[in-house]
Amino acid sequence: MGTARGVSSLVLLPAKEYEWKLKGRHVIEVPLTGKISQLLTQHELEVGTSIPGEDDFMIFSEGVFQLTELVRVLFAGAQYPALEEDECFNVVALETDENVIRVHGEIIKLVGV
Repeated sequence: MGTARGVSSLVLLPAKEYEWKLKGRHVIEVPLTGKISQLLTQHELEVGTSIPGEDDFMIFSEGVFQLTELVRVLFAGAQYPALEEDECFNVVALETDENVIRVHGEIIKLVGV
């Protein structure tokens, strides 16, 4: 298989026991549908950064969550969590209503394997 460059959506780690330190719990709320360009008008992206894909987005449709769309919207809306190299955002629940998705999660730091 070839290589790709970008930010992953949901990543599963090898099935073994890890040791984590909880750094904080967060709820991030984003619209289920809309335009990336409208989210980008609220802030500036770093030079050389772009949001790939179509301008229109739809995170949840016909019972399916598009996780790559969720990541695009988090970046476009400047809501992607600020993480250190040894931290990750552990998604623990997704909650939706008619217009928004709430991503419940926690920032955790790898302490040991």
